[in-house]
Amino acid sequence: MTKAAVAGPARDAPQTLFIGIGAQKSGTTWLADYLSRHPGVHMTARKELHYWNAVYPPHRRFTKTLQRRDAWRLAATGPLLWALERCGVEAAGDERRRRRAYAGMLRPTEPLHAAYVEAILAGHRGEPVAGEITPAYAMQSAEVFAEMARIAPDVRFIYIMRDPAARLVSGLRHNLRLRLGRAAVTAERVEAEIALVLAAPDHPQIGRSRYDRTIGRLERSVSPGKVHYAFYEELFSQTEIGRLCAFLGVDPVHADTDRRVHTGRDRAGAISAQTEARLRAEFAGVYDFIETRFGRLPERWTPPAAARPAPTEEHAT
Repeated sequence: MTKAAVAGPARDAPQTLFIGIGAQKSGTTWLADYLSRHPGVHMTARKELHYWNAVYPPHRRFTKTLQRRDAWRLAATGPLLWALERCGVEAAGDERRRRRAYAGMLRPTEPLHAAYVEAILAGHRGEPVAGEITPAYAMQSAEVFAEMARIAPDVRFIYIMRDPAARLVSGLRHNLRLRLGRAAVTAERVEAEIALVLAAPDHPQIGRSRYDRTIGRLERSVSPGKVHYAFYEELFSQTEIGRLCAFLGVDPVHADTDRRVHTGRDRAGAISAQTEARLRAEFAGVYDFIETRFGRLPERWTPPAAARPAPTEEHAT
């Protein structure tokens, strides 16, 4: 990939831009809601901009879909926004500018990525930190991560991880709900989906749980100290939120740690202990990597003995 020109800092740009890169089904919606309520943070109104996986392969199919959607929404709400502006409702003007920024984000610009930065900053009111969260970015290459890091003087990354087996199952349930409705999320259907995924080693759902690969690409491309790692199973605490806020350079504010997003639906379609053991065997290298890289595994990542893969002959004691 050739190096592309990047946007220069705007006159009123925030001190820090952050990009949340995942992982999918790891609390990113809850985190986006928390950050959107923080007085020192400007979050995009749309949680997931899907910019980087639209402008670089293999996900360019998103581009025209996003443009059509935003153009339609802007046209559909244009008269209402105009009327509200005429009545002096300031928020209407903000919404119009925001939607225009989103609609124009994926058009060719010079310098490249300027429209993306503009989309992040739509509605920005001087907060010292601004950013967006799109879990699909976790699948990007090291070269794209390096390019992300160049869009502003201080770009930081947030990566939340969930037990890789549990994350994959949750992702499959989520996709089933979107495609076929909630009634389709049965144990039999989830088990069938898992079998299909495990038969395709390059399946995106496996890639989204390969934290070792994402971290490897990140750490080859981004300066030390510019990435915040967290675990979903530990995210919902004031201590963990305080650690995140310190990373972003803002004071922590109270978080509603008792509230969860979408978790109630995840109880549907429970999998068998045998399938869980098979998934843990599939991700054995990820568990080993995380334990080595962070010096521990989160407590809830440690399976009961019955769910652990049986040792191979050469590892048996």
